Amino acid sequence: MIKINKEIFGERLKQLMSNFKETTYSLGSRFNLSPPTISRYTRGQMAPKLTTVNELANYFNVNPAWLAGESASIYTTEVLDELDTGSMITVPLYKTIQYDKPLFSNEKSNEVLKIPQKQIDRFGATIGYLMPDNSMSPTIEKGDRILIKLNTQLKEGNLIALFVNQSDML
Repeated sequence: MIKINKEIFGERLKQLMSNFKETTYSLGSRFNLSPPTISRYTRGQMAPKLTTVNELANYFNVNPAWLAGESASIYTTEVLDELDTGSMITVPLYKTIQYDKPLFSNEKSNEVLKIPQKQIDRFGATIGYLMPDNSMSPTIEKGDRILIKLNTQLKEGNLIALFVNQSDML
């Protein structure tokens, strides 16, 4: 059973609203809630019903447990598991990605990601990364397995892996 932590829920809802360019008015209208109710949620003054958490999580495509404030991954692994998978592709998970080395020269973990061919076709060139720490918390936690789309074109709202001052992703 999911337990709602209204303060954490509020912070995470604010983060998602910002990422999706939603306002208290637009989100309230979408879910038949008043703007003051949404505002009380985001300030941690009021906890929503579990059905509301589930509806919001579905809209934002996040794990309801994470949105409710639990220590859980922002995304659920069931998203890929529920797809008509067909053939699967094995993607190696890298422990480190160093700026100055060719990708194949980086240290791989003993784990792999199994991704449906349809997803790879949709994403294009990808690599797997095993998150070594909580530096991207609460979005990505230590031990999360990440599929990174290799891309040089950035669009608004994208989550990116970025090298700063040619440092390594460790």
